[in-house]
Amino acid sequence: MLAAPALAVLAQLAITHVTVVDVATGTSHPNATVLVSNGRISAVGDVRLPSHTRILDGTGKFVIPGLWDMHSHLQYDRYVRTIAFPLYIANGVTGIRDMDGDCDSACADQDTTYDPMHGATAAMVRRWKQDIAIANPDEGRAAVDTAIARGADFIKVYSGLSRESFLAIADESKRRGISFAGHVPDSVSLDDASAAGQASMEHLIKFLDVCSTRAPEIAHQHSGVRPRLAMLNGSFSLDACQPLLRRLAGRGTWQCPTLTVLRGVWLHQDMTVTHDARMRYMAPADTAWWLSISRRYAQLMDQEDVARNRSLFQHEIEIVGAMSRAGVPLLVGTDVSNPWVYWGSSVHDELALFVQAGLTPLAALQAATISPARFLHATDSLGTIAPGKVADLVVLDANPLDDIANTRRIHAVIVRGVLVDIAARQRLLAARW
Repeated sequence: MLAAPALAVLAQLAITHVTVVDVATGTSHPNATVLVSNGRISAVGDVRLPSHTRILDGTGKFVIPGLWDMHSHLQYDRYVRTIAFPLYIANGVTGIRDMDGDCDSACADQDTTYDPMHGATAAMVRRWKQDIAIANPDEGRAAVDTAIARGADFIKVYSGLSRESFLAIADESKRRGISFAGHVPDSVSLDDASAAGQASMEHLIKFLDVCSTRAPEIAHQHSGVRPRLAMLNGSFSLDACQPLLRRLAGRGTWQCPTLTVLRGVWLHQDMTVTHDARMRYMAPADTAWWLSISRRYAQLMDQEDVARNRSLFQHEIEIVGAMSRAGVPLLVGTDVSNPWVYWGSSVHDELALFVQAGLTPLAALQAATISPARFLHATDSLGTIAPGKVADLVVLDANPLDDIANTRRIHAVIVRGVLVDIAARQRLLAARW
């Protein structure tokens, strides 16, 4: 456990003389006050401060809603408590969507108070052993019912499902009023998964295939990995996938590209990826595993492989840009716990990659703030800075609308009304396994 003292929710906290960034419209409101009362935003603008209000001087600062990582994997209890949550909060990430983890011990059952220096409440981390192998449609329907009975928020589907089982899960989820998201199974097309109601698709699975002028030929190509990747690279065309992107946009099928983890997949021989000072924040067992992957691939790959993989990753970045231009709704998620993806700070990596794909800083920021709120049907409490919203805020030293890299310039974080100031952030960043 961390040795830092617990932080209490302040009855009244005011951020004064700050520029409020409205992520819904892209407008900024300078010299404003944000008043936080008992964990909620109570007023924004020209505010008369109650007595005994703690003041955080926001002169020259910018405040944005707390960031979200919409594709995370919470690992075992001690790791979550001592590394994951502290680093999330220190990096301004105040919300996550857990896409399958094994945090089902003390952090799920025994916490009774929220304390960003030591852990989370049972209400925020409530998990069960939820991975179930599905052999047929009946088992798929039963798994949905079991998940609902155990309190799951949504159903995650994986790549190995048969088409019949996938469609059964989709139908049962719709019947029971729960969303399903995740991988697009090998047996199902992107178009069919979207039409069946899949809420979000992760990792750009199958998009290189559909953004190819040789898609039918590639689908029946069985001559090995290298020839297939070479065909995908050489036949890449954004024009080929425009009809699908329009249908995805029309149906409102969310995409969580996780470019950060894909960068590690494609560029695991790139020194700028594999030699990152942030490795010190991860458990030694994790980084040892990551480095072993790089060593293994170094023995198998030649320079042609490296150049091809770099090109394929660039194609995936271009796909995200095309999605944005087509109106496909996007979410920031990083698949943290996988190689070269770092707790909390990976969200800033993903924001930068979104901008590299052609999104404006505002559009990228929306994908980590108001878009998660919309996806979660929680705009009444999350996603913007307005009275009544949960007081999850990040105070920045520079304007993120000018340069998305400014989301890294964190002055303070407020989590459910808890102020994490400069000193508290440093204690969080000092968290070690």
